[in-house]
Amino acid sequence: MNKKFEEIVRSVGELPESVVIDETQTFEADLNIDSLKLLDVIVNAEAEFGVEIEDIHRFTTVGQLWRHIELLQAGAKV
Repeated sequence: MNKKFEEIVRSVGELPESVVIDETQTFEADLNIDSLKLLDVIVNAEAEFGVEIEDIHRFTTVGQLWRHIELLQAGAKV
């Protein structure tokens, strides 16, 4: 997972540095990032990584969203 993406998740979720963020964590249950904050994560990630994410409701874990961003950056049609 990209460090900048981790920083976006941490900032939007208002998570202290002591919280370890990994790809298996769910946004809502593990990180307390609700759907409005997830939208903020996605908007920031789109701006940072130059991608457009269409279906925000399909992502429940940090890893799912990060892998989707990587696929979009690689030019995949997802």
